[in-house]
Amino acid sequence: MKIKFPIFLIFILAMGPQKGIVVADNQIAVDIGSQILKEGNAFDAAVTTALILGITHPHSSGIGGGGFVVFKNDNAIGSLDFREMAPSSFYPEVFIDGRNSRLGAWSVGVPGELAGLFELHKGRGALPWSEVVKPATRLAEEGFVVGPVLAAAIKSNFDSILSDPGLSVIFAPGGNMLKEGDLCQRPNLAKTLKKLELGLADFYSWDTAERSVVFLNSKGGDFGLYDFESYETKYRKPVSGSFRDFDIYSMPPPSSGGIAIVQMLGIFEASGLFFDRSLNATRSFLHAMTHAFADRAAYGGDPDFSEIPMDRLLDSSLHATLSVWSPEKGPQPTIEAGLASIKGDLPIVNQADDDGTTHFSILDKFGNAVSLTSTINLAFGSKMMDPQTGIIFNNEMDDFAARPGVPNAFGLIQGAANAPNAKKRPLSSMSPTIVVSNGQVYLALGASGGPRIITGTIQTLLTILDGGLSPQDALSLPRLHHQWLPETVWHEQGFEPMVLAELQSEGFLFKVGSSGVVQVAMFQDGEFKGAADPRKGAEVNISIVHE
Repeated sequence: MKIKFPIFLIFILAMGPQKGIVVADNQIAVDIGSQILKEGNAFDAAVTTALILGITHPHSSGIGGGGFVVFKNDNAIGSLDFREMAPSSFYPEVFIDGRNSRLGAWSVGVPGELAGLFELHKGRGALPWSEVVKPATRLAEEGFVVGPVLAAAIKSNFDSILSDPGLSVIFAPGGNMLKEGDLCQRPNLAKTLKKLELGLADFYSWDTAERSVVFLNSKGGDFGLYDFESYETKYRKPVSGSFRDFDIYSMPPPSSGGIAIVQMLGIFEASGLFFDRSLNATRSFLHAMTHAFADRAAYGGDPDFSEIPMDRLLDSSLHATLSVWSPEKGPQPTIEAGLASIKGDLPIVNQADDDGTTHFSILDKFGNAVSLTSTINLAFGSKMMDPQTGIIFNNEMDDFAARPGVPNAFGLIQGAANAPNAKKRPLSSMSPTIVVSNGQVYLALGASGGPRIITGTIQTLLTILDGGLSPQDALSLPRLHHQWLPETVWHEQGFEPMVLAELQSEGFLFKVGSSGVVQVAMFQDGEFKGAADPRKGAEVNISIVHE
């Protein structure tokens, strides 16, 4: 059935005070999440927004995936790890033995999305759990209009969709791919969500868990009900640091994002420069990226399995040393990068597009903040949907160092600390971040885009904090990306051509490429502000929620 794409109108209700803001990369998620925020608080809106995104952008996230969240509640800032977890059948050589880390059942980790949302909401939400799940159940059953981002994902993954019975019946009914403006309904997912309105038991212990195990094993996997029953979220102490007069809080391992962001901020601040896109500032920032990604490769992993030198990596004296160590001209040599080169720990490709991640940021009038990144890794994850439950399963196991010395789908070289193992969580680049000024949340931001999550998030942060730009203006500027290896620096079209020319003459290698997709919420001078990054291919209107 063909229907017109709806026009979203924004009404500013001037008669009531501001209640908060929802920033996401999909208009339907923003609109429904904003309605829940009007009735409840940031934690209520976070659950609904995440579930809606899993329906309207099913190639990016969903209840078959997982993620991270950094949040502020009652003057305390915390972080919650609901990353997917390897099943108990895993061992370090699981992919060396010939299994596929990107497609099929062996690429799938036990999903953590629902457990994370439930834990985040518990004791913090103002509305009952069932009330924040119901809008998603209703949308999956009634259907939604396919937007440009989903339409593009279906088109670029059409062969994979046709080859999977679950995906094809939803996204290519009768062999005809859904296009922008078509109606997409997900009735089987609606039935699963209906059960989840009562809680998590069905997904992790009862019928849905049992069906998931049977489905994954029918595809050649080796899962047990125990793998679902034993899944648990983990509260972890946020990575923290300072920049100028701001306090920075971001996600700790198994995310690499928080350490990398604080490390880059420290190295850049030690240079004495401001992030003004000048020649010297750009060179210094490129050096900071080289150092941070070298250390990511050497030390990144699950802290429950590997010892990560976090205190040393976050030490301002190390940042000053690395800043001074960086050359006055030219790129930082790859064998002289980061703490890893000092200690002799460097481990002995071009980036790929990341369609399997989404980020949203929510602030409310009570001072609560939610910065949440959710993922199924690559577009449509493992390329498998269970036809009975409507769940699209992740392919997060490729985020392990599946084969020593071999880059993953994002061209990242990773060390032994991130080798696969039973019940282990793979390293991630997701970087949900909160910036605090004088005890009050100033920014909540994060991104999607593989390793470009880290570099997109920090450049947006620096542009706002150093440049004083609004979120919208900050997102409109072209960005850079560098990840230690390969030695290429990717730049978006329009990035300071004179600066790039001079750096190229010094020996930097440049190539045109894309950036992370950043979502920013801001509270400044008593007002909420925000902007959604249009880099995924759709403009999203952000409205301020009023009483």
